[in-house]
Amino acid sequence: MRTKDSPQPPCSGCHEAVVMGGSAGGFKAFSAILSALSPDFSLPILVVQHLRPDDDGLFARHLASTMRLPVIEPCDKQRIERGHVYVAPANYHMLVEQSGTIALSVDDKVNWSRPDHPLMCSLRAQPWPGENG
Repeated sequence: MRTKDSPQPPCSGCHEAVVMGGSAGGFKAFSAILSALSPDFSLPILVVQHLRPDDDGLFARHLASTMRLPVIEPCDKQRIERGHVYVAPANYHMLVEQSGTIALSVDDKVNWSRPDHPLMCSLRAQPWPGENG
């Protein structure tokens, strides 16, 4: 993990995005990890946290208050930009489309949850938009 005091990693440009998922302990863990990032962190970060259906953006606002990168609760078909943090909205699965946009889905809950991070991470094993795969 690159923090504000870390040198540039030797594999700069080798990764296309950071995908993070969490449940009950995720709230504190995400806050700790993401608040340590430098404001020039250039990869997009996609965060999926199990949330109550009535969260109404509270989790995204909390993360935004702890870090220096823009935090967005995205809309369907929103283009993913480098250096931004995208937090899955409550009651939506968040997926990445080959066009480099976010897809929000109200498909069935997975493991009693929507959003579901194992779903996001399993789909992330596919090539990132623009990668050959």
